[in-house]
Amino acid sequence: MYFLLVLDLLGIPQLINIQYPTNEAIMVVMFVIFSYIIGTLIQESASYLEKKLINLREKAESNYLTDTKEGHLSGEVLEKAKQIVQLKANGDINNITRGNCRDTFFELKTYLENHEKMGKANELDAMFAMSRDLFVCNLIIGLYLGINCICKRAINSIEIAFLIYTVVSLLILTGRAYRYAKMRVRTIIRQYISLTEEKTSIDNTAEENTSQPHDKLN
Repeated sequence: MYFLLVLDLLGIPQLINIQYPTNEAIMVVMFVIFSYIIGTLIQESASYLEKKLINLREKAESNYLTDTKEGHLSGEVLEKAKQIVQLKANGDINNITRGNCRDTFFELKTYLENHEKMGKANELDAMFAMSRDLFVCNLIIGLYLGINCICKRAINSIEIAFLIYTVVSLLILTGRAYRYAKMRVRTIIRQYISLTEEKTSIDNTAEENTSQPHDKLN
C-alpha cells in the first residue's frame, strides 16, 4: 500500500491514466488485491536480493563472536558463546571459522524450535524482514525517480525531496535491518544458554533428590 501511495503521489502516468471503475466497492477490492500482489513481489524480491547481494542475516549469524558493536554479544554471554562454538566445533577457539559459528547457531536455533522457545526471535526476524522489504520499496522508488529525471532532463521540488528521502532511508534501513538481525542472533544464543542452564539445574536437583534416600539407607 505504501509503495502504491508513493507512486500515486509522484504522479506516475501509468497510474493516472488507468480507467478505474466507478463503483467504490470494486475499487477497494481491486486496491487490496493489487496491494497484495505488489507486496508479495516486493517481499520475494527483497529476500532474493538480501541473500545474493547484502547477506545481512547471514553476516549476523556468522560474526557474533567477532562483531562486538551494538546489538551483538558481550561480557559473560560472549564467553559462554565461545565455549559453545568451541565445544560443537571440536577445535581451538582461535581457529574457529565463520562457518563453524553459523553451523552452531543453527543447532541452537533448532534446539529452541524443538522446545518452542522461538517467540521473541521470530518477532525480531519479522522486524528485520519489514526493514528489508521497505528498503527494496524505497530502492525501486529511487531508481524510478533517477531514471525518470535523466530521461526528461528536468526535476521538480517533490522529486528532489523524494530522492533525498530515498538515499537517507536506504542508509537508515540497512543499519536497522542489520541491528534486528544481530538482536535475533543474540536472543537465540541467550535463550539457549538460559534454557540449558535451567535444564542442568533441574537435572542436578533431581539427581540429588534421588541419591538422598540411598544415603539415608546407608
